[in-house]
Parts: sequence; structure tokens; C-alpha cells
Amino acid sequence: LEAILGSEPAVRGQLLGQQLLALDLHHLAIARFEGVPPDAPRVVLARAHAAVTRWELGQKDTAVEQLRELVEYAPHNPAVATMFATVALYRGQLDAASAALDVAEGWNPLDPAIMVVRSDVLVARHDFPGAVAERRRAFEVARPAFRGRYARALAELHLRLTYQLCEAGADAARTATLLEPSAVESWRLLGSIVYHCRDFAGAADAARRGLQVAPNDAELEFWLGAALWESGQRRGGTVHLRNAADFAPSSEWRRRAEEILGSAQ
Repeated sequence: LEAILGSEPAVRGQLLGQQLLALDLHHLAIARFEGVPPDAPRVVLARAHAAVTRWELGQKDTAVEQLRELVEYAPHNPAVATMFATVALYRGQLDAASAALDVAEGWNPLDPAIMVVRSDVLVARHDFPGAVAERRRAFEVARPAFRGRYARALAELHLRLTYQLCEAGADAARTATLLEPSAVESWRLLGSIVYHCRDFAGAADAARRGLQVAPNDAELEFWLGAALWESGQRRGGTVHLRNAADFAPSSEWRRRAEEILGSAQ
């Protein structure tokens, strides 16, 4: 917050809006976004964030119309194009989403965010090989500092589709842990994928390494407990499954842990 308040006035409103949005203060965020002066350098991005925030508040029609106007005004802006394409996708407007991405990619041919959203459109069209290819392309063109994030996005798609999960999906998840070893999301993803591929030793190892990054993480405790349980190590598995239930009593991890523990009764 101190850094934001010390920033240039032209960008301060946009940055404050994003900070408020991260704190789930949606109405305050909209006020900041819409308060950005019309001549500010980030006014289009601020208006786009305001529209997406309205979408999250349930003001769907208003949000779609605002984003449609913005993408017509600034078709070269990749952030606006991806926001519009995402809401258009939710509305089932696949052609409109593809058209906005096509124009933006013409201006920004190496923007990996465009490729990720395009992969979602291809999933909606049931072109799973094309969707995977787009996310792989996003990983390949991403800047080194962000490649771990895009490796994770690729692995997540393989898991969601259960498409080439135990080969390319597991490889992408391992790459994510190598590139971002401190990101707990990567270890969760790897544990989930290799568990579903019945590599229980690998799942237990991924969960243990993840727990070094994030002790008491309920999801990692679940994958460790479930992997040990499936490996025949019921006593150790029980400890970690109970940890998963205790650390997140209102989560799916408690429900799934109790299902496994209940199966032994």
C-alpha cells in the first residue's frame, strides 16, 4: 500500500483498485477503477477491471456490454481482449471470443495470456489437442520469470481434461515444481496428477516436499495420506488424512479424507 500511494498519480487509482480487489472489497475497487481520469495512461485497463468486478458481483449484462465497448475501442490491448473473451466464453459466445483474441494476437503475437484464453475457447469447441497445443505454446514463449506459472496452467489443463495426463500432464507439473519450487500450487498439482496416475510413491514424495513449503496445508496432507493409504501404509495414511480433515474442516479435503477412512469400517 505504501508503494502504491507513492506511485505516480496517473497510475495510482488503477493500482489501488487492484489492491482493493485482492482484498475482496469489490465496490470500493470499482469506485477506484472508475475514478481513473479519462486521460490517464491506464484508463482502458481500469475500465476493464471495473467491468470484470461488476461481473463478479453478478452484474453480468452490464459487464459484458462494457467490455464489448472497450474491446472495440482498444482492440490491440491484450488484457482487455482476454477479459472480454473470458466473459464471452462463459456466455457461450465462442465466435466473439475468438475474434477478439485474433485481433489482439495480431498486435501481440507472443502474448502467452492470449494463448491460455484461446485454449479455453478450444476446450469449449471440444478441440482438446488444439487446447493443449495453445497452452504449450504459451509456456514456450513466456518470459523465464513466468514460465513456472504457464507450466502449471498446462498441467492443470491436462488434469481437467484427463488428456495425456500421466505423460505430458505429469511432465508439465514436474516442470512447474522445478521452475517454482516455492509455489505450493505446483506441489499440489503434481501430487494430484501422479496420485490419479496411481504413482503413489511419487504422490507421497510430492506432498512431503510441498509440506516443507507450506506446513499444515490440507490438500497436501490429503494427497500424502491417500497415497500412503493406497500403498498399504494405513497407519501413516490415517494420521495425514485426519490432519487434512482437521486443518480444513469445511473443505472437500475433509469430505474425501473421511470417505477413505470410512471405507475401512
